[in-house]
Amino acid sequence: MAENKAANQNGQAAIGVQPENMKKEKVEQNDPKGEILKSFKPDLITEVNYLISIYQPVVIVDCHMHIMSAGCSPLPFLWRQIADKSVGFVEAIHLLRATIEGAGMLFGTAADLVTLQPLRADQVEVPGTGGMKTEYRKQEFRQSVPVGKKTTFDIGKEFTDKRHNDVYDYMLKQELYKDADEQTGTDKPNLFLLCVAMPMDMEYAHIDGYYGLKIYNAVYQDEKIIHYWTPLHGRFFKGKRDGNTYYHNEDHSLASANIDALSKSAFKNIKPMIKVHGLPGLYFTDAVDDDGNAKMSQGIPMSVKATPCIVPNSETKRYEQWEKQLQYTELAVLADPLKLLPLFHYDPRRWQVADNPKGNTTPFENVGESGLYMGFKIYTAQGYRPWDMRLPILRDFYRRCSVDRVPIMNHCTPEGAYNFDRAAYYEFTHPNDLSVDDQKLACGGNAVKYFNDNFVAPKAWEPVLKRFPKLYLCLAHFGGATDLKDKERKAWKELTAETWCGDIIRMIKSKDYPNLYADISSSFANEEFRAYFKEKIYPDPDFKEIRNHILFGSDWYMTLLDKIEYLEYCRVAKDFLDKIDTSLWIIFTQANPYRFYRLDEQIQRIAKNIIEKRQNDEKVHEVLRPLEQAQIDKIEEEAAYIQAANTPYEKHEES
Repeated sequence: MAENKAANQNGQAAIGVQPENMKKEKVEQNDPKGEILKSFKPDLITEVNYLISIYQPVVIVDCHMHIMSAGCSPLPFLWRQIADKSVGFVEAIHLLRATIEGAGMLFGTAADLVTLQPLRADQVEVPGTGGMKTEYRKQEFRQSVPVGKKTTFDIGKEFTDKRHNDVYDYMLKQELYKDADEQTGTDKPNLFLLCVAMPMDMEYAHIDGYYGLKIYNAVYQDEKIIHYWTPLHGRFFKGKRDGNTYYHNEDHSLASANIDALSKSAFKNIKPMIKVHGLPGLYFTDAVDDDGNAKMSQGIPMSVKATPCIVPNSETKRYEQWEKQLQYTELAVLADPLKLLPLFHYDPRRWQVADNPKGNTTPFENVGESGLYMGFKIYTAQGYRPWDMRLPILRDFYRRCSVDRVPIMNHCTPEGAYNFDRAAYYEFTHPNDLSVDDQKLACGGNAVKYFNDNFVAPKAWEPVLKRFPKLYLCLAHFGGATDLKDKERKAWKELTAETWCGDIIRMIKSKDYPNLYADISSSFANEEFRAYFKEKIYPDPDFKEIRNHILFGSDWYMTLLDKIEYLEYCRVAKDFLDKIDTSLWIIFTQANPYRFYRLDEQIQRIAKNIIEKRQNDEKVHEVLRPLEQAQIDKIEEEAAYIQAANTPYEKHEES
């Protein structure tokens, strides 16, 4: 804050006062170097002291990035991704993971030799080169495969040790952050870069997940996993999902068997029974208790006809189970306190069949008072509708999130890690389905369009938001960079329902959902999306409202598939936004993340639980030492600083 008089004793106009005969100039927006002081304020009274806001930001929040190993994705997912991007038979021949990665690296090396792409000096700063050395952009497989082969913990640790520091050091050179320590009058670090990490629970991401079946199921010997098996519906040609595939079976002989954790001998014994009776599954319906309140039914037994197929031994070594991924994520968070802030991946198919404890108990413990997680990541593209009658547990999930103001980040683009069964959803029916499915009728027989429109698209969220209008929800990637142009007219589409991005903006502008957000993760790696943002979104008459609902995110390390590293993404995004409006970077990276993640309310809880786990968790001590008192003091001081960091911005906005 700077204190100024509106006029001096010689009668000269002070900063902030404009003579009536002068033209009023445009006010600079949130300029961190005090450019607001040069703006003329004709309504100020002379000889009165005024407080004029000079805001210095100190926090950057990357609201959406990843550290999970590629080993958390089952092989059927990889087969489908390759088949969609090349030729369909690839899915049928069941390539090994090492073969897929090796072929990708070989192709990437050959492509780089043919198409050397220099990193332009005006586009990215190459650390350690002084800007004098030419460095070449690697093909996407050569960038992404070496990262994805690591464990989740190793990816997280490498990120905080190098990439996080690269961006931190780059931002310290920016005029925006140079003097933040002078503002506080302390010797604390003058910038905090907080990265929100998104785990990925992919174990139920197939149609059979509706019945509580995993993609990979473990076979043990002496408490060690020796195999995984996966249920196959056909091999070279996929089988049709009809009444012979899924049917009620109240007397299934394996109903009480824990088929996702069998001993070697038990697996051998049950294979003949599976061939006759199918795999045992459950589904749930809406029910009413004695007081007339809605609840879930008890599980209704089903048979699922599929063939258990042992996956290759090499896959057993590489696959990273959800529980292991969660453990590694927490270790990465604990290793570098307050650099990584995680979200808990919620897949309703897992928790609908959960037992001991039942239902949503565990997920909400992880985002509660004793948890490390700021909120939930969900991924409906992995095979369920946002409001899905096949999953009545979702009703309780949204209710609790709405009441407790727990933020939800959801993937919202047609691309990404979509369900490998998505083309089969059109023919699939579930016992909870209505007799006439208007959603199927509306898609004109296009199976992928049916899946995208009703499981992933922004409009698929309106049934949820109409029931819970105050839900904290972010539709990630702003709908994606697809279909932004009218191909016939070669012009940008209007901000209407013609694009997913337009749908999100329509929903924000309606003001019916005050806590609805979008992030620019991944999409801002796309030059066409940036142009669309500048030419269509920014000029929107309601942009001042829209901008308060946009979060900055990188989607690293998924951006490696766009040949863009972390430093480059952050630099390009900031430079682009600054050329449009110098206030946008601050709003997207600090003001809005504080509101969406309720960072000022949550950071102390997370810091406290980090300290608690580092000091008292024996499993953590197998990898990380307990903290020293000086380290504890630093975490507590930084948490207090982060908690208070947005208060000056709020006062600045008001002034």
